[in-house]
Amino acid sequence: MPNTDPTVANGGRTRRDAVLTAVFAAALPLLGCKSENREFNASAAKGANRVMFADAVAWQDLDERSATIAFVPFALTQEQRHAIIAGRGVEPALASQEPMLEVRIELKPGMGASTRRIVPDNIGAVVFTFWHFDEPPAVITVRKDQWIPSPEIELVGFDGDLKPGGWIVGTVRSSKIHRNIRGSDDAYSVNTSMAQTLV
Repeated sequence: MPNTDPTVANGGRTRRDAVLTAVFAAALPLLGCKSENREFNASAAKGANRVMFADAVAWQDLDERSATIAFVPFALTQEQRHAIIAGRGVEPALASQEPMLEVRIELKPGMGASTRRIVPDNIGAVVFTFWHFDEPPAVITVRKDQWIPSPEIELVGFDGDLKPGGWIVGTVRSSKIHRNIRGSDDAYSVNTSMAQTLV
């Protein structure tokens, strides 16, 4: 008997899959991706020390209401990628002293399974962890009820589906001052574009 489900087409692929494929296909040129050597339009800086990132991996966090994207300045091996996902972070999974960045997207409290879209109206906080730009790493949290563009933070083109096998796409730009353990202020900035599937 033929399948009459209107969401199924082209050998079992759903329309949602086709839409996601189109979203990622449109986003990849903007991110500067190249076949096997993935490059991203992503960077972070402490003062004048700016680092360009070459690879990224993303996952749903164990609290089931946040997702983290880790950016590194080198191509990840499959073993490194699996270690980051298993440990839910670049530390201590990677034995690297190169600067790295984790961007955590937290949904507002009370978001149920039906409202796990990663869109600005649902986002409660963005957390940046700057590994090896300083010791200990700088952790900067930005909380907003409304994500109006400002020098502090700007979310551009954000969308996604917060679940294992889901996805996240968008750009985060931010400039913040962070008080370090020595009591002086450091200027941190990020400019990261992403089109990532969540594990």
